Amino acid sequence: MPTVRLRAAESRLLYLAVQYHLDRPGAELDPATGRPATHGLGELAPRLLGAGEGDLLLTLTPLQARRLDSAILGAINELKVYPMLAAREGEASARRSMASRFEAALLELWPAVANDPEEALALVPPLVALRRRLAGAAAEAGPSEGERRPWWRFWAR
Repeated sequence: MPTVRLRAAESRLLYLAVQYHLDRPGAELDPATGRPATHGLGELAPRLLGAGEGDLLLTLTPLQARRLDSAILGAINELKVYPMLAAREGEASARRSMASRFEAALLELWPAVANDPEEALALVPPLVALRRRLAGAAAEAGPSEGERRPWWRFWAR
């Protein structure tokens, strides 16, 4: 299980990615049983937001690590298109994203995005760097029990 130390800014970025993940239907269901997952990303959200300005030591289960990677990728895509979805002046609806939890968290944690949607693009590079760091921590932890590396990834041996 990978363990990583997060700074306050990284905790907020991960919280944003988790909110994106939780906004997807069926995101917290176990794929094998169809029941709610016992240790999904939903239980990480309070810890990530409650970290405040200090560092947070986060230990992830293999399921959480995989889902967090997917959540980060989804959040990156959402941030990249966010400025294009900005409401035009004079429109009644100011809705910018289909993921309402994601948008609410984005506007709460980075209020400057409300006035200038282009500010959302500035969050993409640190989120990509964080994803790489988490992937490195997961690789150092090694494959989880019952998980094998694909045969074609011979360079990772």
